[in-house]
Parts: sequence; C-alpha cells; structure tokens
Amino acid sequence: MSPAYAADFSRASWIGKKHHIKENKRQRLEGNIHYVSSSLRRFADRAFEKLGYENRKYLKAPYFRKTVELSEIESAEVCITGLGYFEFYVNGHKIGDDVLSPPYSQYEKTTYYLTYDIAPYLKAGKNIIGVILGNGMYNVHLKNAWNYDTAHWRGLPRFIMTGIIKSGRDILLDSDASWKTASGPIISDDIFGGECYDARLELAGWQNPDYDDSHWENAVLYSSPTEALKPLDMPPMKIIREIEPVEYWKIGERKWVFDLGVNIAGFVRLKGSAPAGTEVLLTHGEKLEGRELDMMPLYEHTAEPDKPYLQRDRYIFKGRGLEEWHPRFTYHGFQYVEVDGLESVDKSTITGLEVHSDLEQIGNFSCSDDLLNKIFLAGNQSNLNNFQGIPTDCPHREKNGWTGDVNLSIDYNLLCYNSDRVLKKWIYDIVDAQSESGRIPAIAPTPGWGYEGFSGPAWDSSFIIIPWHIYFYRGDKVFLESVYDPMKKYMSWQSGKAKNHIIHYGLGDWCSPGRIPHKPKCPPSLTSTAFFYESARLMAKIAEAVGRKGDADNFGNQAEKIRKAFNRAFVNQESGFVKGDCQTSYSATLFYGLIDESLKSKVFERLVDQVEKQNFHLDTGILGTKYLLEVLSRHGRGDLAMKIATQRDFPGWGMWIEQGATTLWENWNGEQSRNHRMFGSISSWFLTRLAGIQIEDAAFRKVIIQPDFNNHLTSAEGRTRTPFGELSVRWEREKGKLNLYIEAPDEIELSLCLDENFQCEVIYV
Repeated sequence: MSPAYAADFSRASWIGKKHHIKENKRQRLEGNIHYVSSSLRRFADRAFEKLGYENRKYLKAPYFRKTVELSEIESAEVCITGLGYFEFYVNGHKIGDDVLSPPYSQYEKTTYYLTYDIAPYLKAGKNIIGVILGNGMYNVHLKNAWNYDTAHWRGLPRFIMTGIIKSGRDILLDSDASWKTASGPIISDDIFGGECYDARLELAGWQNPDYDDSHWENAVLYSSPTEALKPLDMPPMKIIREIEPVEYWKIGERKWVFDLGVNIAGFVRLKGSAPAGTEVLLTHGEKLEGRELDMMPLYEHTAEPDKPYLQRDRYIFKGRGLEEWHPRFTYHGFQYVEVDGLESVDKSTITGLEVHSDLEQIGNFSCSDDLLNKIFLAGNQSNLNNFQGIPTDCPHREKNGWTGDVNLSIDYNLLCYNSDRVLKKWIYDIVDAQSESGRIPAIAPTPGWGYEGFSGPAWDSSFIIIPWHIYFYRGDKVFLESVYDPMKKYMSWQSGKAKNHIIHYGLGDWCSPGRIPHKPKCPPSLTSTAFFYESARLMAKIAEAVGRKGDADNFGNQAEKIRKAFNRAFVNQESGFVKGDCQTSYSATLFYGLIDESLKSKVFERLVDQVEKQNFHLDTGILGTKYLLEVLSRHGRGDLAMKIATQRDFPGWGMWIEQGATTLWENWNGEQSRNHRMFGSISSWFLTRLAGIQIEDAAFRKVIIQPDFNNHLTSAEGRTRTPFGELSVRWEREKGKLNLYIEAPDEIELSLCLDENFQCEVIYV
C-alpha cells in the first residue's frame, strides 16, 4: 500500500453489478438502493434460514474484471475503495496485504480509499485488473439490536477506482460501465453472520487474459454513497499471525471442536479433501459448555436469538484434491471452532488467522508476579482484538465503536501502541455522526442508533478526553484544532441538558459485580456529573492549547460551577460521606479532584473502609475500576491496590486467569462476552503506577518517575516510545536493596518522586 495522497476521482464512477430478482420481489436495485421493504427483508431472511444459495442470488459477492493492454510500464498507481469491502487484483495477484478494506466509517459522510503501486504486477501485453466486493457494515443482512440491517446508508456493494499507468503515454484506469461483472463462489457474506463459499462455482481463470468473459455483464453505474472520499491515513487491517490448534476432539457424527488456546479476532483457514458438494459448517465461539460450544451469550443482541446465524462460515467442496479456504469479507471473535461435516480431521484442518488493525507495540510492562503479567497480556490481546479499523467493544456479537470503552484505557493505549491514527480516524467518525444540535451517538460510526441520549457524559466524554490525550501524548495540536469546534458544539448541547450543573441521566458504573449492569451502587448522576466536570476542565485546557483564551476562561468557570454543584448534590462536607457510599462514589470523587483539599482525607478513609468491607476485593464496574487502583496508589495505599489486583476469586482479574482466560471479559462472572476491553484500565495502572511513568507536560517534555514500591513485587519494568526516543523504567529489590534504573532521552525533563519510606539507589542508564 502506497502512502496516502489526495486523489482526483472526478473521471471515475461508482459501479456495481445489476442484480436480477423476480419482479414480485423486486425493488429498484440500480443506484443507491436501501433494503427497507418488508418483502425484500423476508426474502433475505428465508435465504439465511435455508443456509442454501438458490434463493439468494442477489446476495452473491460480485466479481469485476477489465482488460488493459500495455506496451511498457514506467509507473502505475491506483486509488480504490469499495463498499462494504473490496479485494483488488492485478494479473491474479492480490494487491496489498491488507484485509477487510476499507475500514468501517460513517459511510454517508466519509468513505476511505487506499492507494496501491501496481507497477510490479503489470506486464507488456494484456493485463487483467480484478475486483471482488463484499458487504461489510455497508450491507448487513443479519438482524441485530443496533439496526444495521435497516441502516440509512444501506445499499448494494459498489466500488470506485482511479489510476494512471504510464506506458509511453498516460493510460487511465478508472471505474466505469466498460468493466465486466459476474457472480462467483461467494454465495453470501455478512459481517455478523459469516460467509458461505461454494468452491464448485469458482470462476477458473477469470484473471487470465484469454478467459472468455462473453457471458459476463457490463457493470452498472451507481450513485455515490458518500459525501467525501478521503485517503486512509492509518494502519490497515491485516492477518497478523497464524495460530495452530492446541487440541481438538470429536463431539458427534462428523462433528469436531478445535481449541486455538487463545481468544482472537479473525477467521480460520480450512484445509482438507472431500467429495464434491460436501458442506462444512464452521461455528466460532469463545465458551464451552462441557466439551461443546456455548453460543447463547453471543446471540443476545441478534433480533432472532433462537436462529443460530451468528459467526458461522460455510464451505462447499469442489472435490478436486486438497482444498484450502478462508473467508474474505467477515471476521469473528473466538477461541473454539466447531467443524461440522467432515469424516476425519487432524490438527492441520483448522488454522486460526488473527486479524486486526496493524498496530505497532511501542511499550510494554512486566514484573515479578506472573499473575499480573498474564493480566497484562490478556489486556493486550483484548485491546488488539478490538482494533478493527475502529476501536470496538467486542469482535463478535456487537462490533460497535462504543464511545466509552476505549476511553477507560486510553493512557495504556497511547503508551503501548501507535494507536493514535486509528483513534483520530474514529474521532472523525464521531464528528461525522454528530447531529446539528451537537449531540453525539453512543456508538460511532452509527447506522442511526444511539442518539436517544441515554449514554450520557460517561460515554460521550471520550469525544473530548481522547483528543486531549492524543495531544498530551503525541503533541498533535493540528488534530486538536481540527476537532475543536465539534467538541465545543457538543459541550453546548450537553450543558443544555444539565439542571443546576448536574446531569441526571446516562449510563453509570456499568457491570459492577453481582448487579444488573444498568443499576450500579453508585448513582449514575454522580458519575455523569463527574465526567461533565472533567469535560469542562479539559475543554479549558484544550481551548488554551489552541489559542482560544476567551473559551478557556468560560470553560474554566463552568468547570468550577459544576464542581461546586457536585459537592452540594453528592458530598457531605462535614463527614466526607458521598452518595452511593461505595468504592466508585469515593474513588470517582477523588480521581477527578472534585472536593477541597481539606476533605480529601475523610473521603479517602471512607474509600479504604469500603475496600476492607469487601475483603480487599473490588466492588466496581468499568468506571469505578479505573478510579479505584489509581486513587489508592495516588494516596499512598498501593498495598491495597495490589491486594485487589491480585485476587484470584470473584470478582477479579485473577479469577479470569485462573479459569484460563487469555482476554478480558465483559462481566466479572464471565457470563457474557469474553473478549471485551472495558476492564482494561488496570493496564494503565501497571505502567503509570507500578512502573511509575507519569507524563507531566505534552509530548513527554516533562515526565515524573514515581514507581509504587509499596507491594510484594521484587521487580517491575515499563517502557514506552516517546517523540524523542525510548523511555524505560525498571526497579529491582533484592536482599533489602532497591535499585531504580532509568533510561530516557536527554530532551525529556525528568523529575523523581520517590516514596521516602523506601531507600532507593537511582541509576541512569
């Protein structure tokens, strides 16, 4: 993939395949069609229910080809995008190692294109340019709670391409009606449901110059589905690694289960031989009931949970020796794969292919406690599984860009991964989804769902917190300026929803242990108002950073008014009692600095009391968990934070690890998704508190080194890449001696803040 640049698509047209459906089941399929008629939806439903393909020809993935004759090749560059997904070929070679391109976006506003150098794949004489299209999020068939099947952007797959081949003269390579198209072996593809491939229908030789395409039709022109085409300026999705199963077992006639040993996002490669027409069903899950897959937790958000369409791929053998296949236009979240339809298998029958945005790991953490190392690795795995062109909540049942999830571990994300470009693209998705009033949805991109206003500041504030953190960690003021006005517009809308500076709605401390997710111990109005305060406080800093002095003063004044209102509404100024009287109530109040200095000790004593009442276990959901460990360490009780972090029974990360978890879970009891990032805030604590890397000024210009030694560890190490080079902090304790090793670029102004209760020798490497 070549570097992104702004291309001129004015010569090119969006093109697709004309589909043929019986007249009594037909709408106008040319152009920007949307499947909103009940008759057409019923038609699609019956097709999925049959799990055949005779009645769903219009769902088949379209193939396209064009012949280009060249005398010589000097250079050739092509810009292309396709909705929902595309694969691009030249003379039989797939161009680029990216998959599932382009990334999901707010399609009606912005669609991203990729740029490829195709000169190495061209030759003198006839050349065949090929494209295959998939549905992606653009054309979802499977009904679900988020209304993707009735999305306002929904339409038939289409693509647009523009390019120039220099071959003695400039030869234009643009998408138009001269392209030829036909259906092929991909019978259906759905980003949630899965993909069906009939190898008997493969178009043998379709990318050869002498292939007879006289039976192929001409492509049809489609209307543009988007307002803007923009170059993709972030790491694409790729197949990152191949994973061999650790074991497999038989559960029935021609039915097997394979265990990859790790919970991943992606798909599998199937390899085997079978007679022509043999159908193999691949069901992907992350939980077992006995020795069989338990898929029910993943069916929760499909509109018809009794119909097992989710995460199922189907392959039909052509019966010609050893065959290999993997899906092109879907991905799943899974550790286990049920293979139904083969008489015999071996370990090579299934290979896991892990797929996510191609992020580079730029930071790490390790310590002397193996449990903490496993928790950190599980956090890494969950984090990567949920970078799928956008930061998602889970890679299976939802695949949504929930605004609240990635925000909870934003420090870790920017310390450990070059995730900022994916996050910036996602913030632009939120901008595209923002309503005229300033409201933003709970998920972005959105098919139209999530504007009901129920999520509240605890989720919405990501729109402010993440841009600020990108600036704070990377020094990217240009990005901050580009989203300033939409953020200000959101704050204006949110301020209008406050009553006397208190926010009385919104999701609260989601998924606290032993409670219904939307009924936490801590009042949602408390956490919503705390986030409202934080948003105003950060907007004052952002306004100052981008030179909006008047706005900075206004937001600073607003933050102070919210803080005072918070104290009146939730805090007893004499006793330090905070409404909710729970770990989240007290830790949130301290985390955001909402109370006066004189009251902090009383509030903190009450927090410690709550920790002791829970026998040193957490009693928090996803919000309180972020606050709790940080606040305990900040106030000198890292020993309590460590006790909580290393508990091996319910509720705790250690319980998950004891049960074999390789990813973080959605609920402390593990009954729902087992591949969520929501409780990943502990990874930030590892780096900022145990290793002690705390940024004091934007772009690492000033850094405080403050490791927490008040625990049982004998060593801990954290590192991250800064704009000036690598920063590394390592400490070791042996025979009563404590050594702290620091390696930092000269451009960073370092400050040491060490616990005076521990004698420590500082060694600069």
